[in-house]
Amino acid sequence: MQYAELYVNDILLDLPNDSLIALSYAVNTLTDLKSVQGNISNSISLPDTANNRLALGYPEDLNFNGASVIRKKVPCRYVQNGVDVIPQGNLRIVGASKGQLKIVISSGNTDFFDLLTGSLRDLDFSDYDHIWNLDNVIASRLNNDGYLYPIINYGNLSNNTADLHGQAIYPGEMRPAVFVKTVVEKIVTLAGTLNSAGANVPAGYTLNNQILADPVTAPIYNNLMLPFASDKFIHSQRYTNMYSGQNVDYTQTNPLDWLGQNNGTKIPIPFNNKISDTANLYDGFYWTAPQIMTVDISASFPHINIVRRDTGDSIHGIFMKFYKIPAGSTDPFNDANKIYEAQNLGFDDGIDSGHSRDFMNFSMSIAGVYVQPGDRLVAAFETAGHDGNTDVHIYPGAELTVKLNSQNVNLGEMVQVEAVLPDMNTSDFLKFIQFFFCAVIQTDNINKVVTIVPFGHIVQNLPFAVDWSDKITNDGEDYDVQIGDYCQQNEAKWKHDDTVSPDTYGNGSFYVNDQNLDIYQDIYDLPFAASFEQQVLGGFNTTFINKIPDQNALDQNGLIFSTQTEDRVVLLNKQDVTLSYRNPTDITTISGSIPFTYFTSLTGTPDLTLKSIFANHYPDLVNVLNDQRKLTCYIKLNEIDIQQLDFFKPVYISKYQCYFYISKITDFTGVKPVKVDLIRL
Repeated sequence: MQYAELYVNDILLDLPNDSLIALSYAVNTLTDLKSVQGNISNSISLPDTANNRLALGYPEDLNFNGASVIRKKVPCRYVQNGVDVIPQGNLRIVGASKGQLKIVISSGNTDFFDLLTGSLRDLDFSDYDHIWNLDNVIASRLNNDGYLYPIINYGNLSNNTADLHGQAIYPGEMRPAVFVKTVVEKIVTLAGTLNSAGANVPAGYTLNNQILADPVTAPIYNNLMLPFASDKFIHSQRYTNMYSGQNVDYTQTNPLDWLGQNNGTKIPIPFNNKISDTANLYDGFYWTAPQIMTVDISASFPHINIVRRDTGDSIHGIFMKFYKIPAGSTDPFNDANKIYEAQNLGFDDGIDSGHSRDFMNFSMSIAGVYVQPGDRLVAAFETAGHDGNTDVHIYPGAELTVKLNSQNVNLGEMVQVEAVLPDMNTSDFLKFIQFFFCAVIQTDNINKVVTIVPFGHIVQNLPFAVDWSDKITNDGEDYDVQIGDYCQQNEAKWKHDDTVSPDTYGNGSFYVNDQNLDIYQDIYDLPFAASFEQQVLGGFNTTFINKIPDQNALDQNGLIFSTQTEDRVVLLNKQDVTLSYRNPTDITTISGSIPFTYFTSLTGTPDLTLKSIFANHYPDLVNVLNDQRKLTCYIKLNEIDIQQLDFFKPVYISKYQCYFYISKITDFTGVKPVKVDLIRL
């Protein structure tokens, strides 16, 4: 007699009496190389019993109107005939009907990919935090994972060594790039769910990446990098969270009166009531920068009253200002330190002395103020006029704020490398990896291992194939001569970028030798753009990402990116040569392991053009497609077969004298032969 057991929270659920749970298992179907398949059950209607209500925690009336019940997955275990068919899965509530609760059970890739809800920029790369300076830029060239600062020409380099831009490279004109293998590792190990506090709790997966074990795919994968290609080098949200305690907010609770001030006097405005200032950066008059950073400063005044005490000058009043005072300055209110000045608050008539004027709800602000350690910021006013005196009255309620601005990373600041990554979903990035390396992804929920295997690795496993010869039946065999929607020419395309011409550069196709197929189709549009190379710094080839139309357009970091470009991938090309790095005051010469990059190889070695990718990563798949055979048949599989199922091992069936790739198993119950899709290898 067949029997099944479904456990939730170690409580045995009451199942319907008339059926077992039908389970389907799948990985890549080979019909769509950029998709991921998973394991899932049919819809199951649980009876309305006290035991089921206890296990699942849903209300007595079965309206299950609590979000905590119906908006989350519940860990479960499914046992069939004494065998753990799903040792670790997830139960989902999908509806209710006639007093029964409808559920489905998922496992494998389905559960893992459900955890991938964020973007690459949400990943935690805190173990790679570093100060952006000359020493760390140079030291990074030796890194083989994490990040490094590659030599990329953003339009700031030339090949003329008589020119400053061709002599040496300035760290402020460099940006970090991140190793793809590190990103993939982070995606897998950080996959998890948010807790009640909104923090991510990793599910504990580890990565078994067989791309690195393949002599063809490993060289590309090991050197594949995501370079900076954005318009701004910004901080991550993690930076904002780390340093939010340095934000300052003060109010003024006392009325402030300055009487009879000589015109031209510059007076700092105090704020006495601390709302927030965890780091104690404000002393009542001046905010002092603790490090290199960018801040926004603002001040608001509900009511300012000014009185002109003398006649003869129609512009008596005040100028409201912000000053940035360099560390150690002995002349704080020098005009060179002024960073903001509001329009004069004063009089535009010739009325005699004693005239009063009120200004309500006045405010001033300036964003993106670059400061260095010890620089001071202050709000002040200057009395206006050529002679005479002015009274200034500031009413209570004035407010001063200084807030961290994360929109720009400055040379000398801490860098969070996740901020340079593309703004792309983690699941989409894994699908790109799967397509690029013609790979299969499969998840082991029991051991918490995500395995990525090149398709060629499965072909290499033919000697270890599982023999299913005695399990095949003669029921309903169906033999197709086409799998998926492939055509004779199957093209993939790099993303359009206005700075890359022609638009087809780097695109490629693989061909299927079958004249019965349609002629042409696009199979995948990559989420990255192609790149060219240029010679720089005296004859070195490296990647060109055209973001700077003017070599002399500089900011405090060395350059201004004004041209929009798409995200890129490049290959690292370390060379044992000598190169000079420059600071404003000196030049440092470095020999060995200089990190140049490329997209297209000049030597004929494998590169990132899709012609090369298809030629190197796709031969085994193309061999299968050149003589496509899909066998749909019914096979007598039992619970042990399912428990030991390994999609990375081919199966052999002597009836056909063929080896097959397992594509899909549909509605397994263990009671009768199960429908299986097999691709002939």
